Formats: sequence, structure tokens, C-alpha cells
Amino acid sequence: MHYTLPYAVRQFYRPLINFSRKTRLFFPRLYYIEGEEHSSGNKMKLIYLGHDERILKYWTELIFSQNTTIRTNSYLPLWRIKIFLHKNNGKSDLAIVELNNITKNAISLKSGFILPRWLDMRIDIDRSLKTKQIHHIKYQIRRYGLTYENRYTLSDLDYFYNRMYIPYTAQRYKDASVTADYDYFANIFKKKGSRLFFILRDGVPVAGSFDIKKGKKVFMHSLGILDARQDLLKMGVLGSSYYFKMLDYKNKNYNSLDIGGTCPILTNGLTQHKITLGAEVVVKNIRKQFIMLIPIHDSITIKKFLKSNPFVYLKNNSHYCAVFTMDEDESEEKDFLRLIKQTKSINIRKTVVYCFNGINTISRWLKTDPESKAEFTNYKIGDRIMY
Repeated sequence: MHYTLPYAVRQFYRPLINFSRKTRLFFPRLYYIEGEEHSSGNKMKLIYLGHDERILKYWTELIFSQNTTIRTNSYLPLWRIKIFLHKNNGKSDLAIVELNNITKNAISLKSGFILPRWLDMRIDIDRSLKTKQIHHIKYQIRRYGLTYENRYTLSDLDYFYNRMYIPYTAQRYKDASVTADYDYFANIFKKKGSRLFFILRDGVPVAGSFDIKKGKKVFMHSLGILDARQDLLKMGVLGSSYYFKMLDYKNKNYNSLDIGGTCPILTNGLTQHKITLGAEVVVKNIRKQFIMLIPIHDSITIKKFLKSNPFVYLKNNSHYCAVFTMDEDESEEKDFLRLIKQTKSINIRKTVVYCFNGINTISRWLKTDPESKAEFTNYKIGDRIMY
């Protein structure tokens, strides 16, 4: 109905609509989620505050192996969150709050971590081509006879969009998936600044990617696998796409490739893949959507969750990495130091190790490896962590 009205009429009441949308952000909907947490298998209780059910779905699938979500009819003003969480201490393990540029400055809570909704990453092409992951990708290319081509016709774009991009996005993100419509792709494709790549096996396109060029920068907009086939994913078609396009752009004198947003949880599969390719955080790109992660109850379940899911968070508009430790065994030293080195390679300001059970073991491990530098501190769930 909105777009059937005359333009002048729409412009008249548009400020009222915008005001209504902005006001709504200060009154997030309340959800209760209970289920089996992935890393520990223990029962975990989550409070979620927000309006976007796609984001809710994304995080519940990330946290739980199975869960029950209760959507309430209650809305909680942001300024009452602190009182609400205090009353629910012991009843829930973790709270997640959707925020944006406006609401994150309005919330008065001084505990928890503010995570970027998406972490933008960039590849230095020369550095990436020297990583160990590239050797594995080249092996897969030889083994499965993969090649690549640039494509230029609308029929190629249609094939990429309907047979690769849409199925792959739906399969990977399920109910949390967000896709651009075909007209958006077609409008960009008609311009000189876009490029469509196909990965081929036996001459048949099995994967593709769509890039956008802006000045001297290249942005990888979207990826896809033919019919979202898992056998093709295991052949390394996505890694091959990264490799071939890096060679192509290197020959055209490009130094870097922006490879889009990824989850700020460092154990996420796509995030790990990008890190192994030598990707770094684009520190100047901080998007306008955030997630506030608030550990509430000092339980073994939340401790195991935090330990299994190191993440990048924001503090004073800088990127930091949070790593959590508990009951460390000597056999874990190697994995711990490898994780610390990995966080140091992605262009963040500092890695902070939060220790649940004292810092003696961790400080000794860090001293044995001068390259694994990090700040470490004792941490009790509910401590006031400034953001």
C-alpha cells in the first residue's frame, strides 16, 4: 500500500515511519531459549533480546545442538536490562542483546562484550599465496582437475544465482540466510566493475563467485556451489575459487582482496578457513550492527562454552580477541599457544586471556613462547568488563 500512494504523500509521513523504527530499537523483544550446548553437551539457558529472528536463529544454531525457543509477547526497554539480568542471575547462563550504533550507546550495562555482527576481512594476495593452506588447495585442484573461467553473459549470471548462490546460502545459513534479489545482481553485472568467476570440473561449472570492483579495491560479494552439493565442497571448490581469483588479480596488479564478512567467533568454520588463508580483520570497517554477549551465571556450562568459542570483540572502537581458559592440562599447551599465535596474525589490537581458575599455568605457558604475547587476567562471570 505504501508504494501505491503518491510520492508527495509518502514523503509527508516518512519522518514518522523513521521515528517509529528507531524508537522500536529501544524496546527489544524477549526470548527464552533452553537446550543442549554444543561443546559440553550440558543444558544451557539463554536470554535473547532483539527483533531480527534471522540473527536469533543464527546464534541459537551456533550455540545449541538442539533447543527450544519461547517467543514471548514481552518487550524490555534497554535501560531496564541491568535490573532484569540481576533478577535472572542463576536462572539463565547467558544473555545476548541485538544492538546498533544508536542503541549501543544507550545501554547502561558495563559488563559483557560487544561483538561486531560481522567481521570484515581482507587478504593480502602475496602473503596468502605463501600460506600452508594454499599447498592443500593446489593439491585438490590437481587431484580433481579443477579449472576456472571468467563469464560475461546474463545466462551465466542466472546459472550462478539460481543453481549456486541461492542453494549454497540457504544450505549454509538455513533460516538465518539473507540473500540479495536477482535484479540487484543483474544491475551490478551490467556495469564494468563486476566479475563473475566459475570453477569447472570436466568443463562443467561446479562453483562460482561474484566480485565487485570499486576503484583500486576488489570486494568478493558472494559465493556458491552447484546445488549446494557436499561432495563438491569436500573437493575444495571454494578454496580453489579463492586461489584462482588471487592469481588473476595478482596478474592485474591488485595487492589485496576484501573477502567479506564472517562470524566473530574464531572457531566458526568459515572464519577459520579465511584465517588459514592469511586473512586479516579490516579494522577501519566497523559495521552498524552489534551483538552484546553477557555471561550471567557462573556455571560450568557457560565456562565450557566461552572456552570453546574465542571471539573478537570491540572496545573503544578497536578490535580485541577474548580467549578463555579453565582447569588447564599440560596436554593443552600446544593448542593454546597455537590459538594465541593465530589471534596475533589477524590484525587486532590485543589478545586478552580470561582465566577462570588463576593465571599461574597460563603465564608460564606464555613465557615459554615469546611469540605468543597476550594480556591475561583473572575472570569471574559477572565481573564488570568495560566496553
